Amino acid sequence: IQSVSTVSHVTVKKGGSITIPCLYDQRYRNHVKYWCKGRKFLYCSTQMCTKPKSTSDWLSISDNVTTSIFTLTMNNLQPVVSDYFWCAVEKVGLDESTYLSLSVTTDMRWCRMGGSCVKKSETLDAGASVKLKRISTNGKKVMIVTMSGLDRENTGWYWCAVGDLQMPVHITVNQKTIAQSTTTITTTTYIRSNLLVVLLIPLSLLGVVIAGTLVTWKMLRKHKDKKAKGQPPNTSVQSADPEQEITYSTVSHIRGATQQAAEPDDVVYSTVAPHQR
Repeated sequence: IQSVSTVSHVTVKKGGSITIPCLYDQRYRNHVKYWCKGRKFLYCSTQMCTKPKSTSDWLSISDNVTTSIFTLTMNNLQPVVSDYFWCAVEKVGLDESTYLSLSVTTDMRWCRMGGSCVKKSETLDAGASVKLKRISTNGKKVMIVTMSGLDRENTGWYWCAVGDLQMPVHITVNQKTIAQSTTTITTTTYIRSNLLVVLLIPLSLLGVVIAGTLVTWKMLRKHKDKKAKGQPPNTSVQSADPEQEITYSTVSHIRGATQQAAEPDDVVYSTVAPHQR
């Protein structure tokens, strides 16, 4: 169990006040208590002690031996006061102590040059939304400004402020070009696809015609080869006697039948006489 204990970290706004309680062991009720400033206890600077009791405009100390708690009250705090502080009790040998971190914060501001300022998350001029945030990293305090909904009208000079520290910042907002690039890429892909289809159709048809021609030619050639193999070879026997090859024929002229004379019974007799009107 620690002989002296207190809170580990406190934050106070600029110009504010705070009271720090320091609890100590009862055996130190009659010992001197003091408030020391500095990162290292061995080299810290005493700010206030109970004996002899001192006074200050911004710092005071009181000791309640009944509850074994002494308190430090600090008023009108400024950022320069931010540091490590120690609750300490004098004793023989090394003093008993414990430390805390005190931070005095100031209002953060984000302003447009010649325009309005924001101190928290709200809307700035020209419709831009602003979020202010303060964080601590590696023992340093960092102010983060996040702007959204920016337009080209938001281009210009701004400045951020923390206490008495101010820093100018220039912001340039460019016009979006993502949509235009996407459209161009889509159109190019579409044209290439159509061109590929147009070329593939006639090439496919040409391939089919060539294949059909080759198959037909092969079938005809195969058929002719089979036919040639099935016919017997032509053999002719020549006669030894050339006269045997001569064919003799008799040509005679046949007259038509003569007209027969009319029989006497077939004659018709007639008398012709003139006829007067």
